[in-house]
Amino acid sequence: MNEAHLHLLVNHVPVIGALVSLFALAVALFWKSADFQKSALIMALIFGLTAIPAYFSGEAAEELIEDQKNVSHELVENHEEAAKLATIAAIVSGLVAGGALILKNARGAGMAAATVLFLVTVILMARAANSGGQIMHPEIRGDTARYGAEQDISTDDTKSEEEPDHHD
Repeated sequence: MNEAHLHLLVNHVPVIGALVSLFALAVALFWKSADFQKSALIMALIFGLTAIPAYFSGEAAEELIEDQKNVSHELVENHEEAAKLATIAAIVSGLVAGGALILKNARGAGMAAATVLFLVTVILMARAANSGGQIMHPEIRGDTARYGAEQDISTDDTKSEEEPDHHD
């Protein structure tokens, strides 16, 4: 297993974790069970912090793939910037959830703040995941090249091969 493979394995945890945390926090806001609210905050804290290894495994993966012919430096940089924002949001969201636990504010503003922050985190994680997928998946980028087809995608095939009609 190399660094790129490791990144592909660990990067899904915070993405899915943010979504699961958002759902649990939203349910906990309306469900008056103190145990469920504490569990949702603990889950949010843990999943928020899982963004750290995902982010740093991306640095090592970038070093491994950046010189490959089929890898766009621009796409890698876009993903890195999106991942940085998502990681910061996840850490802040997780720490707010942890703070709500410590301050025993599971039913008040701490729970609401963690829920709103995880909504932002889910959006940023989705953006980071999509930009990461674009690096190696042309179907996500919307490229018209077909899988397995020997085709030069650098040519402009939007021009019509027919000559325009001239009316004199």
